[in-house]
Amino acid sequence: EIPVGARNIALGGATVALPGDLSALFRNPALLATDRSYRLNLNHQSWFQGLNEEAAILAFALPQGWGGTAIHVRYLHMDPIPAFDSSLEQVGEYQVYDLAAGLSWANRFHRRLDLGFNFSGIRQKLADISGSGWSLDLGTGLVAAGYYWSASLRNISGGIQFEEDRFDLDRELSFGVARFFPSLGTIATFEYRHPD
Repeated sequence: EIPVGARNIALGGATVALPGDLSALFRNPALLATDRSYRLNLNHQSWFQGLNEEAAILAFALPQGWGGTAIHVRYLHMDPIPAFDSSLEQVGEYQVYDLAAGLSWANRFHRRLDLGFNFSGIRQKLADISGSGWSLDLGTGLVAAGYYWSASLRNISGGIQFEEDRFDLDRELSFGVARFFPSLGTIATFEYRHPD
């Protein structure tokens, strides 16, 4: 739920229909479809209570019109948490992190329709308990009547497996539309999200 990138944060994450910012591929992988250059995006965010997020994205175009692809890593971590026994004696510290690394691909078809996906492997750790899993995001975009219409489905997954327990990731379906007004230097966007 923590947005990646300055524009994404400034717009409250309402970027499912806004191409041009590489970090938006975490909201809609189809936004990578028109990217035709090498780009590197590095992000660091410090949040409350020692919570930090790091993100890195390397994007590049594939040859012969095969679209654009990106390699990405997100790392959510925080300062160690003190651990206490029943007599309130500190007995150590717990390490906490969430790491997701993966691959994105997108392409534009018939000059109007963008399709893309993100696939990520996930590793989570809390003290001596760790879990792993995977996640798939699907996205689409359509240029029509001067607007960019989009939809994405995030966190299609088999869940995160922790030893004997499995936890589902929260899925999210988003719809958005954006209109660019170059003469005014303005973008108008609307987004609807349906979390599961």
